[in-house]
Amino acid sequence: MFTSLTLMRFFRQHLNVDLREYDIDASVLKYYSDFSTLMEENGLGKILGRYNGRMKLRCTVLGDNLEPKMLREDVQRHLKYECREAKCNDFALFDIIKEKARAQHKYHVLAQDHKAKLDCFAKKDKSPDGTAIRERSPDTARPQLEFRALEALRVLAALMEVPSPKQPRRRLRRPKRAVGITGDRIG
Repeated sequence: MFTSLTLMRFFRQHLNVDLREYDIDASVLKYYSDFSTLMEENGLGKILGRYNGRMKLRCTVLGDNLEPKMLREDVQRHLKYECREAKCNDFALFDIIKEKARAQHKYHVLAQDHKAKLDCFAKKDKSPDGTAIRERSPDTARPQLEFRALEALRVLAALMEVPSPKQPRRRLRRPKRAVGITGDRIG
């Protein structure tokens, strides 16, 4: 029989969301179907079945075993701070995982495009002796990026060193007007 630790290891080894696949909805749906298949094949239906009492455990296992670590942390953060009812509703959890996987996939595609652009800058050129050299490789572009980052840090430090604003002026209080016994103002 599975203990909780071996159960987590088992699912972590066999479940993952494939972000390389372009259709994210199909990838997340495959994650859910793989989860259901693993449950049926290993007799875990009694532990992680579809009853309300077991739904929270089911959602916990689904959320804790998302394999790209960044996706798992993003989903857990969303469950903790924004959508607590998805902790015991696997349909809501499905939508959250799908949304976060789309965002991760978008970042993944942008990173690949950025890498391709850097490779484009690193065009090979021929030297006079016929050997290939690189004009602008990412290594030579890096000092420029570091310089820009240092410049941004200097500006930020200069902004932080701005002297604190002057103390607010104290409001001068008007003296209270004295009122006599009859209610007439004195003075």
